[in-house]
Amino acid sequence: MLTLQKNMLTGLPLTTTNAFTAKQSVAQSAAGAVSNIQGMVSNLQKMGMKMPDISKYINSLTKTNPIQTGGITMDESGNLIYPSSPDGGTPYDDQGNL
Repeated sequence: MLTLQKNMLTGLPLTTTNAFTAKQSVAQSAAGAVSNIQGMVSNLQKMGMKMPDISKYINSLTKTNPIQTGGITMDESGNLIYPSSPDGGTPYDDQGNL
């Protein structure tokens, strides 16, 4: 069986490719979190959820797993509330983690 497989592959143009991606910046990580939350809100609204319930749901995700929402919470009107560190700066480290 191995000989058959080897013979089938012989002569085929096989190449390998290495792909490298740059590390995301803090701003890119935060923008991605905002985009994900906006998409989630839109989908939940399409399912018939009202904004106060969506807000509670988003905030519960942030409390249990802040990285999932980038630490962003939401008031009952649907306004996003961005996190800040105790010194007023970004709460993200150099790797974009909370």
